[in-house]
Amino acid sequence: MAEDVLVKEVLTEHMIAAGRALVNTLEQRGSGFLAAFWLYDWEKNRWKLTFAFPTPRVTSGAATHEVIDAERATPEANFRELYVMSPKDREVR
Repeated sequence: MAEDVLVKEVLTEHMIAAGRALVNTLEQRGSGFLAAFWLYDWEKNRWKLTFAFPTPRVTSGAATHEVIDAERATPEANFRELYVMSPKDREVR
């Protein structure tokens, strides 16, 4: 049986460009993130920019601080929420 899915919030070109700018800032800073991608949160009905970092950096909080610092340094990036995950998380795998 097929399930109908309704995505209410569109992933806009502006969101994509802002995400790309943040990724570029992290890359210029030599960040060790493993992946960056948009993931749709069904419960909140919105897209979330997600970063995968090595697990020790996620559990220590270092990755979260790095992403926040990079966002502050990137004028185009002004996100409601950013997510940092381990590559072991189901969404990343």
